Amino acid sequence: MPFGVLDCLASYLLNNSERIRRRKMNHMTITAELIEEEEGGYTVYCPELDIYTQGDDIEDAISNLKEAAELHIGEAADAA
Repeated sequence: MPFGVLDCLASYLLNNSERIRRRKMNHMTITAELIEEEEGGYTVYCPELDIYTQGDDIEDAISNLKEAAELHIGEAADAA
C-alpha cells in the first residue's frame, strides 16, 4: 500500500528547517511503498534510492526511512 510521502517530507522539513536553510538543497521527489508484513511490522521501500527499511509500526518504519534516505544522500554527496 503506497503511503503519503508528502506527509513524511512535510514533517521532515518542519523538523529540519534551520539546517535546511543553512544548506543549498536540490529538490528531489521520492516515492515509498509501505508493506504490512504477515509476521508483524512494516517494510518500506524507496525505489529512487533503492532503500529498504522496516519498523514495528507505520511511524517507526517511516522514521527509519527518513534516516536511511538522509544517510544515503549524505554519503552520495560526500563521495561527489
